[in-house]
Amino acid sequence: MVRRKKTTEKKSGDKKAAKKKTTFICGILLSAIGILFIIVATLPASVGTVGRFLHDRFLIVAFGRASVLAGVYCLGLGFVLLAVKSKVKYFAALTCLFIPALVITDVLFSTTQEAQADAAVVHGAYIGYVIRSTAMNFIGSAGLVLLLCAVSLCGIFLLTPKRVMKGLLHRLLAYLKPKKSSQMASESTEPATKEEPPLPRDAAEVGTSPFGPPETLPQSAIEAKPAKLMLELYNREFVKIPTGLFEEHTAFNTSLPAGTRRQDIIDAFASVNITVDIGDVRRGPSFEQYEIIPGKAVKAAQIRSCVEDVSLRIKQKVNISRKSGGLLAIEVPLAERQTVPYGFLLENTADDDMEIPIAVGVDAYFEPFSVDLVELPHLLIAGTTGSGKSIFLKTLIASIMYHLTPDEVRLVLIDPKRVEFGIFSSSPFCACDIITDFEKVPPIFEALVSEMEARYELLERAGVSGIRQYNANVEPELRRPYIVVVVDEFADLLMQNVEGFEDAIIRLAQKARASGIHLVMATQRPSADVIRGLLKTNIPGRIALTVSSQVDSKIILDTTGAESLTGKGDLICICPAFRDGIRLQGAYISNEEILKIIDVKSL
Repeated sequence: MVRRKKTTEKKSGDKKAAKKKTTFICGILLSAIGILFIIVATLPASVGTVGRFLHDRFLIVAFGRASVLAGVYCLGLGFVLLAVKSKVKYFAALTCLFIPALVITDVLFSTTQEAQADAAVVHGAYIGYVIRSTAMNFIGSAGLVLLLCAVSLCGIFLLTPKRVMKGLLHRLLAYLKPKKSSQMASESTEPATKEEPPLPRDAAEVGTSPFGPPETLPQSAIEAKPAKLMLELYNREFVKIPTGLFEEHTAFNTSLPAGTRRQDIIDAFASVNITVDIGDVRRGPSFEQYEIIPGKAVKAAQIRSCVEDVSLRIKQKVNISRKSGGLLAIEVPLAERQTVPYGFLLENTADDDMEIPIAVGVDAYFEPFSVDLVELPHLLIAGTTGSGKSIFLKTLIASIMYHLTPDEVRLVLIDPKRVEFGIFSSSPFCACDIITDFEKVPPIFEALVSEMEARYELLERAGVSGIRQYNANVEPELRRPYIVVVVDEFADLLMQNVEGFEDAIIRLAQKARASGIHLVMATQRPSADVIRGLLKTNIPGRIALTVSSQVDSKIILDTTGAESLTGKGDLICICPAFRDGIRLQGAYISNEEILKIIDVKSL
């Protein structure tokens, strides 16, 4: 297999080298032909017999007065082959400009010759005449003019750099936008008789700030917000935390018997000559946790090294973790697991001291576990297909919407798979439409970076160090909401080489905490080429659902264990309170429950 692979790679390399050589030769030939045509067309009397023959019998006959253009065209094609990467694009651009030039040359100069009654018709450019006569037979004179204009514009568009085109487009939109708004204002002469629906209000238009007048907001923020992100406060009150929303889904059995595998675990360790005893035993929704008390002269490394042997003995895929206080525990999956109702998780999530509370799951004590996203301050999630990653992302978003209001937090949801976040599209929490196209990702992240820089200018003028302190010192109308960016399958965006995406992600991960912008990144492939060092360093919060190998577990958690998870929401969470990780069982939330939250928060 290795030999065949090397042979295939060698053949592929030979083909590429041959293709490069052919392209180079063709580029040299075309450039030489172009230079020859230009010399012969401009100096026909100084090029000798062969040059005059080429001039009289070929260039004048085929291209007429456009002989120099033919040379420029060939020289341009040669340059494209030799020095330009986008060869097809520039070939098409030069051809789109050359064809109208031939037709126009023929129209101008053949008409002059036809005015002489006794002289034979000499076309300005015979090829242009052929193109013109053929086109006029099908589309007429007017159609020919429109076609030439369209082809010329296409060539100009292809030759114009992207940055220049973007600049022209922005200027055109900036010119048309005020004109359009003023026209609409002049047309609306009748007073409104019906009550308008509540609209967002710009924080800069209401109230005053003790840190300076609102008019001093940076221009970048004023331009970025209306275009891409809707961050203005709403002019109505929202339900803070709904009560009794999930009354029928808040309880489940927490008193099942525990410790049924105690002796099996002791015997399994004894079979590999390791003496242990079992201390405290806890039973969670999907696993049992047995505290391990090592025997005399037994080291922790010995216990950790025999995980696979113990798994074989008790016929369950176990995981050894470190509890608080430095104790070791062995976690054994349950044959009959319980589904954690999301109402139980939400109703028992403490949020008094949390800015953005996220209900993560239930631990081995049947206690709900939650974290503050502001303290993380960003979160990286990994899990294979079937691990429960999509459901977990929905519970995370639902937890934010349940505990906060749209004036406190806004969501930017990016869903390359197009099917996960659509249910949230009607939520007032969304700062923009759900992003499903790769082309729309860079503008959104440009707006996020601009918003971050604008907020830092506000914080600097206010003399505060974070958005929480800023909001506490200004009037309610001037507060800035937190922004949570949730990206599902961000590996797809990296593999698609979406321009500016990775740089913007790293920049936000490094700087955005104080400005109130937080990232939640999820992927099925926690490989080294996706979760790179700089990104991993700046996102300390990690959640691992089931992964395919120990290597993936080490990349996401810096330790093994995630490969032993059982799926369906079984996860390990690393956060400031649990640097070594805590095993939890995530909750299940249905689309109906999500719609309940959205409906209550939209009132």
